[in-house]
Amino acid sequence: MIMSNRKLECFLAHVLVLWLPLTGLLAPSQKCPGQVSSGLADETNRHAPGTLCVMTYNLRFASPVPPNAWPQRRPIMRELIQNVSPDLIGTQEGLHGQLQDMASDLPTYDWIGVGRDDGLEKGEFMAVFYRKKRLEPMTTNYFWLSDTPEVAGSSTWGNKNRRMVTTVKFRDLQTKQEFYLLDTHFDHEVQLAREKSAELVRKRVEDLKTALPLLLIVDFNAAAGQNKAYHLREDDNFIADT
Repeated sequence: MIMSNRKLECFLAHVLVLWLPLTGLLAPSQKCPGQVSSGLADETNRHAPGTLCVMTYNLRFASPVPPNAWPQRRPIMRELIQNVSPDLIGTQEGLHGQLQDMASDLPTYDWIGVGRDDGLEKGEFMAVFYRKKRLEPMTTNYFWLSDTPEVAGSSTWGNKNRRMVTTVKFRDLQTKQEFYLLDTHFDHEVQLAREKSAELVRKRVEDLKTALPLLLIVDFNAAAGQNKAYHLREDDNFIADT
C-alpha cells in the first residue's frame, strides 16, 4: 500500500470499497481481488497478497422504525461485509450498541472509537473496524471539528450535531507498512461548518509531519467537485480523490 507523501487518499460514504496494492491505487470496486466464494467470508483474509481492502460505511443510526430499522438492516450489513471481506472499515453514524452488535457479528474484527457527544459512549461514533490478524493499531487520537478540537463534544460553527475525527496509526502485519487513517463525517446542514472542518482536518494532517501514507475516509455531506469542503483546498494537490 503506497500513497503519495503528504497526500490524502479520500473515500466517500455511504458504502464504497477499494483495494490498495503495494504498487499503487486502483479504481473503486465492489469486490476486492482474490476473493473466493465462502460462507466464512469474515474468517480469513481472502485477498491477493500485498493488497489492503478498505471499506467506508455510513451505518445510519440504529433507528427502531421501519423501513430503516436496525434489526432488519443488521443481518444485511453483516452479509455485505462478509461478502466483501475488507481488512479495514471506516464507519460513520454508528451508536455504541450498534457497534457492539457489529463486533459480535464480525468476530475477526476489533474496533476503535468514542462517542462524539462526550468522548465516551454517548452519541454517534466515527468507529474504525480492522481485521485483527492483518492490522495492528499503534496510536489512536480523537479530535472534534470545532474551534476547541481537544474539548470532547465541542461545537462552535453553528452545527447542531457534534462532529469529530478518529485518527489511527496502523501497522500492516503482512507488508510491515505503517500508515495513518482518518475517519470523519462533516455536517449535513451548515456549509461553514463543512468548510471549517475541511480546514481543520488539513491542518491536523500537516501537524503530523509524517512521510507515511495517509488515508482519509469522509462522509462529506457535499457534492463531489461542487463544494469547497470536498476539495479541502484547491490551491495544491494536497488531496487525491480515489
